[in-house]
Amino acid sequence: MALGFEGYSYTTALGRKRVVLLHNVEVLSPLKRTRSEKITFDSETSPLEALPLEILVKVLCGVDHEDLEQLVRVSKTVREATEIARQTNFEYRTPKKKTFSISKPYGVEGEEIEAPNAPLRKPKSKLIGKNLSSITMALFASPNKEDQ
Repeated sequence: MALGFEGYSYTTALGRKRVVLLHNVEVLSPLKRTRSEKITFDSETSPLEALPLEILVKVLCGVDHEDLEQLVRVSKTVREATEIARQTNFEYRTPKKKTFSISKPYGVEGEEIEAPNAPLRKPKSKLIGKNLSSITMALFASPNKEDQ
């Protein structure tokens, strides 16, 4: 029982359909989907530079504003990604303020945590409780008394 495929080279499956190829037709691309190729790293380029440009731009968008100038000097690939990240992300984003470390943890040596929007504590002037008459006498002394 012949199926009528004697003049054809071979058949292949494409999804659910069967495709018949002739002898004289060259196959330029595979008919089945292939998995995406894994990225191979060359010894000349770093793994960061081997990333696609879109992914590299997303990585560089997480960098601080101050570090962009240093990234421009790394390589041509990183420079291009840095310029794209600067145009798309950093022109519309406010830089974060530098964080500072607290030398002593809270609760040590009588430190208190201030409530937000609390009024400032100002020390009272030391001159209020003292007798200011001697100071006023020295400042506002009449010139007649000095001559005597």
